[in-house]
Amino acid sequence: MFANPPLPPTARSYVMPDNRTVYLSDDHGSGGGFFRFVADTPGDFTSGKLYAMRVRQTSKRNGPAASSAFAVSWVLLGTGNNTQLRAAAKNTTFLDMFEVSSCPGRQRQGFRGV
Repeated sequence: MFANPPLPPTARSYVMPDNRTVYLSDDHGSGGGFFRFVADTPGDFTSGKLYAMRVRQTSKRNGPAASSAFAVSWVLLGTGNNTQLRAAAKNTTFLDMFEVSSCPGRQRQGFRGV
């Protein structure tokens, strides 16, 4: 299950009844998240798409918790399979995948917060 990412011990996953969708959570440190993996073929978790949950508060800030409202969307992080990921992992560095802004405290042109 290489396409479905390895998770730290603090993470949990749940396979949905469609045997295709897996929800994964990671609350490790301050960089945790909630993810969804959708397999290309039911029961075969070696290829598919990985998404991260994006949550935006739509209600008033610092209001009562009972009246808080949020908009949820899913951001596609990538698509792949075990063969592709194994090959890429051998020679890929962080800088091969991401462009890094070196402007501390301000946003570099072409970058945006997510």
